Amino acid sequence: MATLAGDTLAVSRDEDLYSGSVDWNAIYREGYPLERIARRQARLLPDDQGQPMLMAGFAEVAAILSRQHDVRFVEYSQYMVEEARRHWPQLDEVVHGDILDVLAETPASCVAISCRISANWQQGEQLTRLVEAIIRHPRLRIVIDAFDVERLPLSTRIVSGSGRHQLAWQTLSRRMLEPEWGMHAVHWRGEKPDRPAWVSAFEPATLTRCLARQLPGHEVRCLPPLIPQDPGFTLVITPRSP
Repeated sequence: MATLAGDTLAVSRDEDLYSGSVDWNAIYREGYPLERIARRQARLLPDDQGQPMLMAGFAEVAAILSRQHDVRFVEYSQYMVEEARRHWPQLDEVVHGDILDVLAETPASCVAISCRISANWQQGEQLTRLVEAIIRHPRLRIVIDAFDVERLPLSTRIVSGSGRHQLAWQTLSRRMLEPEWGMHAVHWRGEKPDRPAWVSAFEPATLTRCLARQLPGHEVRCLPPLIPQDPGFTLVITPRSP
């Protein structure tokens, strides 16, 4: 937990947000086209099926991807771990922990840290750990999506999704955290559920450039978000051919 000018950054590990008081899986199902997201994510992964995969994000998307991959799903909230195990027993394994810790010790060939706040990193040290974990174990593909600070203007109603799948929130304030990484903290209030939170958002070009510099043996591409009309972007990191 970090503090800026007296404001506490309620990072994604806030136990109040993920204690069971909110049925997040129901909100995700209503607010996001999960099958479509899974298809878009699958197209970013290697074609050969059966590859071991490490994922943090929507548990239901992980369950859909488990039809083609051996998915090890990582979740930091104990309540959300229990929900994933109860609703999606087809997942090979559901791990309670920090995706960065698991990534450092797991040589999974495919990695997806995607959809909503699974990549809510608010310290440069966390991105350094990400780089170290990528270097430590050879991977075929790493997919990470994050919020785009340039698409989160202040005092504006932000809408994600379209049609029946739509969520909205108001951006209240924003602070620079790590200029090297283009990392900002954004304070917003959602409409459903109606509560404030701090989330991390990045300058896409800065983050892409920094990762490419620290991963010289990899190609780092910045692509559109996995979630339709989302104020975000997707990073795809692939080792260069020898």
